[in-house]
Amino acid sequence: MQKNKKENLIFLIGILLIGFVFLITFIRSGIKKEAVSSDTQIDTPVDYSITYSKDLNDKIKQKSGIQIVDLRSQSDFAEEHIMDSINIPQENLQKEGDILDPEKETILVTYTDSKEAIANSVKLLESNGFNNVSVLYNGMEGWKSGLFSTVANGNPDSILDQSKIIYISLEEFQSALNTNDNLSILDVREPSEFEKENIHNSINIPLSQLETRKNEISKLKEIIVYGKDATESFQAGSKLFDLGFFTTKTLDGGFDIWKEFVANSTASKESTTTTSE
Repeated sequence: MQKNKKENLIFLIGILLIGFVFLITFIRSGIKKEAVSSDTQIDTPVDYSITYSKDLNDKIKQKSGIQIVDLRSQSDFAEEHIMDSINIPQENLQKEGDILDPEKETILVTYTDSKEAIANSVKLLESNGFNNVSVLYNGMEGWKSGLFSTVANGNPDSILDQSKIIYISLEEFQSALNTNDNLSILDVREPSEFEKENIHNSINIPLSQLETRKNEISKLKEIIVYGKDATESFQAGSKLFDLGFFTTKTLDGGFDIWKEFVANSTASKESTTTTSE
């Protein structure tokens, strides 16, 4: 009797262990499925070719003469996009597509919730002589989930964007102007503001043109950037980081605060001189 009880207990434990192993295997299988990269194969058939994020990143590194066309809205593009991509909102592709080169491999960045609209964009380009068109799988979300680089607008509330900024204080900047001949001072305000007044020896590239004119910025000099105010200066510093200028220093407070600082310093010197006389 006692022996039968022991055998039954061993049998029950064996069944429980088998069930436990099966449960763990099932859970692990589910976790693996969820952890698969965003670049897994398409589940449903589509009427266009697909380019995966890793493949696009390789093409960018190889400078293979591709053109990346971002069909999202201007606001979403401005918030964050792939470097050197061209923004033509999907609804404007018909009338603005003539700026594109049909001889180049064309990769579209789109919203992923409308396969029909995507297919129509591909067909439109192909009907206009584009022979090598594909769509970035999972769009910007897929690209970002792969941790590939982007150019962002610069959000002062973002911890990530804050980590891109190296500030230079007003006092440190004044000292650098007097002692450092290897400075590249970059003013990102609008040309009308720059022409009215600016910091001596600064060059003007508006914030909206930083990406397209990045080759005009020397990497052989120490770069100090400023905008009209603290926000514009922050956005410029963040964008320059995204463009590969990792040691850029951002003038704390921007041009308006710098003007006040210079005015106060001048007034203080004049007051000191008058008192000494």
